[in-house]
Amino acid sequence: VRNTSYMFITGPEVVKAVLNEDISKEDLGGSNAHASISGVAHGQYNNDIEILMGVKELFNYMPLSNKECPPETIWTEADEKNQQSTKLLDNIVPDLSLIHI
Repeated sequence: VRNTSYMFITGPEVVKAVLNEDISKEDLGGSNAHASISGVAHGQYNNDIEILMGVKELFNYMPLSNKECPPETIWTEADEKNQQSTKLLDNIVPDLSLIHI
């Protein structure tokens, strides 16, 4: 949960004692640090209800038992255009048709 849940091996007090640097719990191991930098968390949520709904959504990608295949999702061109990572990749990977060699 944003601004209330933290995950780190040691706290800001130890960082201050060892490195003489001030750092907040949120910057050291809050939801933003793990969802956007370390990749430890899949998402960020504002409250427990949102977390439970997010977990419920993730379970939709799993089979009901080990004897079933996972549910299939048809990926459309609209899904591709709306995918955030695709938009980011468009800025990283150059369009070869625009490169004149």
